[in-house]
Amino acid sequence: MYKILIAVTAVLILASAAFAGEAINVTGSSTIRPIVKKAAKVFKKETGIKVKVKGGGSSVGVKSAEDGLADIGMASRKLKNSEPKDLTTHLIGMDGIAIVVNADNPLNAITKQDVIKIYTGAVTNWKELGGPDMKISIEAKAEGRSTKELFEKYFDLKGKVISSAHIIGSNTEGIAYVSGTPSAIGYVSLGTAEAAAKKGVAVKLLDLDGIKATSVNVANGSYPLRRELNLITRGEANGNAQKFIDFVLSPQGQAIVAKLEFVPVK
Repeated sequence: MYKILIAVTAVLILASAAFAGEAINVTGSSTIRPIVKKAAKVFKKETGIKVKVKGGGSSVGVKSAEDGLADIGMASRKLKNSEPKDLTTHLIGMDGIAIVVNADNPLNAITKQDVIKIYTGAVTNWKELGGPDMKISIEAKAEGRSTKELFEKYFDLKGKVISSAHIIGSNTEGIAYVSGTPSAIGYVSLGTAEAAAKKGVAVKLLDLDGIKATSVNVANGSYPLRRELNLITRGEANGNAQKFIDFVLSPQGQAIVAKLEFVPVK
């Protein structure tokens, strides 16, 4: 009897370990990725459940969740009306899109009209905007990125951005390009850019139409380029995926959101 009890206990322990060891696959937005990666480390320590995190952009995150290629998709935007109705969004934070230049650029602010002129090629030199005599190097986002979609919608630039723009994928790539190119201008996640600037990376967030690009102004609604940060599941979340989403929405998880310069929702 004693041997049977030991055997049953061992099986239960192994089964529990196997369940805890089932990895959660999370794919999508490069904006949300740092939040999920940091949360995943703490979550694994506390639960033993591993979270595998991949990028690819918001559209990839949505499609991966719908197709079952990921347990959770990441999308730094709302779901579109054209996207499947069986998807469920889990709002974990808010972010903005910042217009950024190299830290050595003397400009501190820009207007909506000036952004349009730059990205359509009507203005090609910084001296036309009161900056140095230097040809402007434009950074733009690749297709499938929610940052690109919101930026082009707000500035009415869809199909109008000059073909010479330097195309990047993730926010990290965008910040690296702008910080390493004195003549550059780009647009990236406000939270990511704010965090990079605080670490001494040579990137500057420009005021937009007189409103400072800060997470505080995203939170109070005064900064115009704002967006949702969502985790996406097909149907309602369950199992380990639900546990992870609950963790991100817990005080501990929301503290991670805030620490990375994004705006928590709880």
